[in-house]
This record gives sequence, structure tokens and C-alpha cells, in this order.
Amino acid sequence: MSVAEFKRLEASLRDSTRLTSNVNKIHDRLSKVQFDQGVFDPSTERECMRLAELYEEAIRSAEEEEKCAARAAKTLANEFGLGGGGASKKSAPKESNFYDDQPKRTSFGGTPKSRTSMGGGGRHSMGGSMHKQAKPPASNDKPKRIMAAGTQVACKIVQYGMDPSWILASVMEFVGSTKKYRVKDDDPGESFSQEYLAPWRNVVCLDEETTICPAGDKVLAIYPDSTMFYQATVVKAPVDAHDDYTLFFDGDQSQVRMVNGHYVFANRE
Repeated sequence: MSVAEFKRLEASLRDSTRLTSNVNKIHDRLSKVQFDQGVFDPSTERECMRLAELYEEAIRSAEEEEKCAARAAKTLANEFGLGGGGASKKSAPKESNFYDDQPKRTSFGGTPKSRTSMGGGGRHSMGGSMHKQAKPPASNDKPKRIMAAGTQVACKIVQYGMDPSWILASVMEFVGSTKKYRVKDDDPGESFSQEYLAPWRNVVCLDEETTICPAGDKVLAIYPDSTMFYQATVVKAPVDAHDDYTLFFDGDQSQVRMVNGHYVFANRE
């Protein structure tokens, strides 16, 4: 009798146990920390990032465990003549994202004081009849081009309990398994560069945003002397994409400001 599948299943179960133990240890440490939302804590941020990575790894491990269990069940059915209905098809797993939609997580750290906001701040059913199961739509959810490490980008950060924000960042790597970019914050005022894991759709390559937005258009633009992007209205468009825009930022007390076109792109909110 072949035991290879059962050994793989045993290894997968051990891996799941290890991940669960590590997740619980971090949760236990975080539960004992006294958080101050007005103070940025690099060690807590690193703990949260590690927790996010463990969640991602746990999802992949659970998927692999299910595959191993299905193969082991099939081996039993074939070698011992057991009745087997086979593993039922599961619906596609929902993409995990550390920042997007996991309400069980708590926001740690808050927005740095230098980045105070200027303004106020259905799952699809895969079911079908017994005789005909609807085919899942083909996935085109992937970038046309992978940005290289070091590429300067605007990145939308979405954290539970906080308003979404756009920051100036640099690409560290593209994680193919999750179709997300790992980026680091380009804020020169921070002693520790925060890192984020963001869906590729939330990452904009500034070098590629060369379309000139005409007067009256809504845009996202970096606020002068900061590394944050805010909504603004074009007052006067430049002749060249790398010249300065004249902009009015929402909630900026009727003042117009000049911003280089490299840091201005069409509003995506």
C-alpha cells in the first residue's frame, strides 16, 4: 500500500499546527501591549506585518492540506475498494489582504502626526444544480507588467478602522502567489520605513501616469512638503506632463498650490 500521500498529509497537518501556534503567540503578545494611537511604534508594526504574513501562509497551508486529504481519501478508495464520492469542488478562496477586509484585526499605531488628513475623513455564490455546475469566470486579475524593485509609486493603504490613504512609496517586491506588492513608505521624516502589502490594483507607477488632466478634472496629488496624496481639482494644467499643475486641494481653505506633474494622476477614489 502506498503511504506517500499520508506522509504528505501528516507533514501538512504539522505545518498547520506550527502556524496556528505562531499566530496565537503574536496575538497573545499584542493583547498585552498598551497602545497609544498618537505614537508610532515600529516593533508593534513589525509584529502586525509578521501576523499578516502568517495569515497568508496559513491560507496556503490550509489549501494544501485539503488537497492532501483529498488525495489520501482517493488512495484509500482505490486500494481498499471503499465507496468514494470524491471531494466536492469548493468555491474559489477569497483573496486574503492584511488591510482590506478582516474586521477581526485591530489597527495598531495610527496615522503619523506629520500625515494628518486635511479633510474629514456580496460575495458571489458558486452554487448550482447537482447536474450542472456553473464555471467560475476566467480570472484576469493580474497586472499587465510587474514593476521592478525600487520603482516609485503611489500606494493606497487600507487599514481596518481608518480612512484609506495614498502614500508615496517604493516597490520592494511583487508576491506572485497573492498578486500583491510589498512596498516601503518613502516618508523621509520617519526613522523606520514602514512596509505594506497591498493589492496590485492599489499601486500606481508614477512614471507611467503621463496623461495630462485638463482644468476641472479631479486628481490625486502629493501635498507640498509631504509624502501623502490627496484629492484636488485642476485649476490650470501644464503643457508638459512633468511641468507643474496649479491645483486646489479639497478642504485647503481656497488656496491654490503648484505640484509637479510627476506626482499628479487621475482620481481613482
